[in-house]
Amino acid sequence: MVHGGVAFVDEYRYDVPFHLRDTSPVMVVSNWDPAEVRQHDNWRKEMADAAGFAPTAGADRLLDENEFEAALCTGRIHWVIAGLDSAKHHHFLEVAQRIATDRDSALWQVDAARPALAAAAGCAGAPLAKPDSPGRPRSR
Repeated sequence: MVHGGVAFVDEYRYDVPFHLRDTSPVMVVSNWDPAEVRQHDNWRKEMADAAGFAPTAGADRLLDENEFEAALCTGRIHWVIAGLDSAKHHHFLEVAQRIATDRDSALWQVDAARPALAAAAGCAGAPLAKPDSPGRPRSR
């Protein structure tokens, strides 16, 4: 089953794709400025280095804040996994449906076809039409 667009914000949980039982790539939202990424030996550097071997795939999966909003507004993202404090920076999460919480992170279902969420996300124009089958993460 396809998960329908999962985005991590400033974190990456390596086990989530495994638990989704899906090999579709997830998107990761963070500051991908090369000078910033090179300063730290962490998961962001690992992902940025990997993107160097597949630049097109990397550009499609490693998103900055503006690309995140665009992907949300175009319906590419249906699920967001982020720290609970992310709602302070991404106000649309305040109106999105929180599905689960694990310590200091949460899973939100986001649907830019919902007028309140589209408005909070700053999506231009009318809300999107719902895709035929956005998919859902598999429950255990």
